[in-house]
Amino acid sequence: YCIGVTFLFLFSGKIYGWTWNDSTLFTPQQLREDADFFFETLQQKHPDVYYYCGMEEFERKKHQVYEKLDVSMTGIRFLELMNTMNSCLDNHTRLLSIIAYYGDKFVEAIAGNNELVFVPEDIRDGKLYYTISGKKVSVVSINGINVQLILSVLNEWEWIQPLKRKSYNMWRYFTICLHSYFDVHSPFEIEYEENRQSFQVEIEGVSIMDEINRGKKSTEYYDQHSSVYYQVYPQSSMAILYLHSFLMEELNKSEFTRKMEELSNQLRQHRIQHLFVDVSKNSGGHFEEVCRFFDYLSHDTIYLNYSKIERESPSVTKYIPYSKTLVRLPEKNNLLFSGDLFVLQSMTTASAADDFCRIVAQNSLGVLIGQDTGTHTRGFSSIWSFELPHTKLPFQVASAFWDFSRDFNTETLTPDMYWDTNFREEFSEEELQSIVKQWEEQKKN
Repeated sequence: YCIGVTFLFLFSGKIYGWTWNDSTLFTPQQLREDADFFFETLQQKHPDVYYYCGMEEFERKKHQVYEKLDVSMTGIRFLELMNTMNSCLDNHTRLLSIIAYYGDKFVEAIAGNNELVFVPEDIRDGKLYYTISGKKVSVVSINGINVQLILSVLNEWEWIQPLKRKSYNMWRYFTICLHSYFDVHSPFEIEYEENRQSFQVEIEGVSIMDEINRGKKSTEYYDQHSSVYYQVYPQSSMAILYLHSFLMEELNKSEFTRKMEELSNQLRQHRIQHLFVDVSKNSGGHFEEVCRFFDYLSHDTIYLNYSKIERESPSVTKYIPYSKTLVRLPEKNNLLFSGDLFVLQSMTTASAADDFCRIVAQNSLGVLIGQDTGTHTRGFSSIWSFELPHTKLPFQVASAFWDFSRDFNTETLTPDMYWDTNFREEFSEEELQSIVKQWEEQKKN
């Protein structure tokens, strides 16, 4: 596990370039005005704020927020309170995450020393697992704090998303929450259950620096290469293109075009038969950037099929029935590849990256390999960005409800062939060969 690196690389930068003074106190009136602005914006922009929790649960949690706005508090305390709404909100509708804030604090706390941290083995089905004496056991408490309490806090801070992705995020953020929110440090007094019996053991934890060094291999290409990076394996007649982001600010247009032209020349020169496109680490971005890639594939006219409900104004909601939307016409001049296309996806493939995979599937352009994606088949997107008037907290609101369920009847997009691998690492040539071999065998059967 590379959890230390996951935390450091995700949270070492300032979120949205925004900070605040933790000691600044905001009055109850200022806080209520910020809360009013947030909830009024939701009602004006979001197609259905009650979609996941229902009106009664949503309003109950909202009422609990306002009940606590009777005293002055710092921005961080207000953010903690507002983040309790996340368990009713979709992944595109959110205030700055309290986990992101604590992630910065976590990095600051361990900087300059070699602090030992607790890294869980797994979180699934509402339980936390840890390996003790070679056995995976269910942990009940850590330093006297019930694990269910920690998980309930994490669950409140997490937005609505597929269950597998939510369990993954809770595992990823557990160390931050334990360290920064509950202030639990090494040594760790672990109470665990095995064969319906309760046991206790003290563990030192793992070195954060060891975790960093262990994870360097899985993250070094993010530093060495841009968000567009490829490798060609002439001996195996294979190539892989890594698309780590579809954000405009990261996917530079001129650089993208240059890389595509370079790769196109390599594919023709070596007569490559199999091209892999890795979006398993891609959490999304802008739909226009998704579309640009298809100019470099051999294809007929490409469509994306969906229905949509879009909030155009507080009083106007637009409905688009299930229909085809043009993505790309054939582009002969930019032709990159006409062989076998494999798209690598995972639970961290989300938003626009999920759209990328759905376009491939709907137009029969290639084969989807990996895990279920991390975005609902019926869910919210099309983001508007805002800022609260007093605390200056940034937040975003989804303005459209997208429905792909006529073509996909699963919670998220499932692959054509499942592939169990660590999607935080690059794919080796041998692994790509194994994928092709297994896919060919699956087709025969």
